[in-house]
Amino acid sequence: MDQAAKKEIRLTQQLEPGLARVYGDLDRLQQLFINLVDNAVKYTPAGGEVTLIASSVVAGNGAAQIQISVTDTGPGIPEKDLPRLTERFYRVDKARSRDLGGTGLGLAIVKHIVQAHKGELSIDSTLNKGTTVRVRLLAAPSNTAHKTILFLCTGNSCRSQMAEGFARQIGNGTRIFSAGSAPRQIHPLTARVMKEAGVDISKQRSKGLDAVPLDQVDLLITLGDEAKDSCGSLPSKADCAHWPLVDPTATQGDHEQVLQAFRSARDEIRARVQELFSKPRL
Repeated sequence: MDQAAKKEIRLTQQLEPGLARVYGDLDRLQQLFINLVDNAVKYTPAGGEVTLIASSVVAGNGAAQIQISVTDTGPGIPEKDLPRLTERFYRVDKARSRDLGGTGLGLAIVKHIVQAHKGELSIDSTLNKGTTVRVRLLAAPSNTAHKTILFLCTGNSCRSQMAEGFARQIGNGTRIFSAGSAPRQIHPLTARVMKEAGVDISKQRSKGLDAVPLDQVDLLITLGDEAKDSCGSLPSKADCAHWPLVDPTATQGDHEQVLQAFRSARDEIRARVQELFSKPRL
C-alpha cells in the first residue's frame, strides 16, 4: 500500500495453515478488508505497525468460522466512543479526521458487509496502544478435492513467484508450485512489491521443472507467451491454462518505471489468483 510505504508503516500477516475458505461475495469481502486495513494505516503514526491475523474459530452455536483481525499501533479510541464507531459519518476526533481525510464511512461499510454475510464484528481499543477490529465470517465446508497447481514461466524470477505467493495465501488444501523452464534468481523487486501487498515470499526459491512432481500436477498455468508451449511437456492429465502476462523485467525506463511495471504485474496476478480460487472446482 502506497500510504503505508509513505508513512513507513510495517504491514504483517499471520495466516493459520490450512485455513478454510469463507462464504461470501468476493468483491464485497475485498472491500471489507481494504477498508479495515486502510483505516488502520490512516490512524497509525509513522513508523508504526498494522497486523492482519486470520484463524479458525467456533461460534457459540458450534458453527465453524474464520476470524480476521486487524490490529494497529495507533492512538486508540476512548471506551465511550467504541459503541458509535460503526455509525455513518461518526468521528471520534473531528479535527484529526479532517486532517487525515476520508468519508467517515469506513467502519459503517464494514458493518454493513459483515451483517450481509451473517457475520460478527467487534472492536477493542486501548488509549495510546492501539485498536483491534475483528470480523468473524462463516467458514465453507471442506468438500472439494485437493489440487496441485504449477505456475510456470521462463525464469521463475517474478510472475510465477508472485502467483505462488498469492496462491499460498488463499489456496486452502491446494498444493502450490512455481517453476521456470530456464530458472534464474528471484528478482529483488518481486519480493519488494509482494511485501507491499502484505505477502512474504522470502522462503520461496527459484527452481526448474526437475524440482516439481510433474506427474502429480492437476493444473498447469503458464504466465507469459514464451512459456505457453510448455504445456505439452507435462503429463496428459494436467489441465492447462494460460495467462498472457507481460514480463516486468523487460520494461525499459528508469527505476520508478520498472518498479511500477512490477506493481502492475503483481496487481493483475493477484486478481487472477483470486478469481482462480473462487471457482468451485478448486
